[in-house]
Amino acid sequence: MVTITPMVGIGWAADFSVNFESGNYLGSVSDIERDMMENNILEGDILGIYANGGLKWMANISVSVNYYLLDNKPDIISREVNIGGSIPLPLRM
Repeated sequence: MVTITPMVGIGWAADFSVNFESGNYLGSVSDIERDMMENNILEGDILGIYANGGLKWMANISVSVNYYLLDNKPDIISREVNIGGSIPLPLRM
């Protein structure tokens, strides 16, 4: 049997995280231009597609993979890892 009990609470916590990211342009270095990442959502531009997954319980670990779509150019792919933690603090009234 599974029992679900809704609860409401108040508390404090101290959080911290460290982020690591790397990216690669999938074309020739000589093709890189300053305005490659500019976009306008109102004109239907989509900057990127990404996938993210994570796990959290006192510690937080998440992994992201981003794929940036560039007009008429090879695309950019990046990877990111976030590692962090949280320390619950006692609530004193």
